[in-house]
Amino acid sequence: MSYSTAKVVKVLDLSPERIRQLECQGVLKKVHDREGKALVGRLSRNNVGKIKLFLVGVDTAKDVVYGRLKIQDEGAGYCHFSAHYDDEFFRQLTAEQRIEKYHKGYLKREWRKVRARNEALDCRVYALAAYALLNVNII
Repeated sequence: MSYSTAKVVKVLDLSPERIRQLECQGVLKKVHDREGKALVGRLSRNNVGKIKLFLVGVDTAKDVVYGRLKIQDEGAGYCHFSAHYDDEFFRQLTAEQRIEKYHKGYLKREWRKVRARNEALDCRVYALAAYALLNVNII
């Protein structure tokens, strides 16, 4: 998997010096979107800037998020939402769908966007990964 420091700098709108200051906190991440990967992988410094990064299994995280959205009874895993969220938030939260297709005889599952904006889903995925880094039993 390739990694570009410039891409992370652009996304976070931070200078390279600020990124190096944040490295001790381990707040930056690589995205790892293959099925079956751990929600949060081990710490890695295998990149151009030698910055601490955690691999995030986004496919696994999206499976967890969508699985929890299906829970209708309050209890373990049930998602509670504030009343101030508008319809756009929920459209963004459900902006992707999982499709299954066969490639060279093997079943391949992947997430495809069905709407242009999916920031709410991405935020939920990274919040779940950050929570997992705290070693709290969430799954």
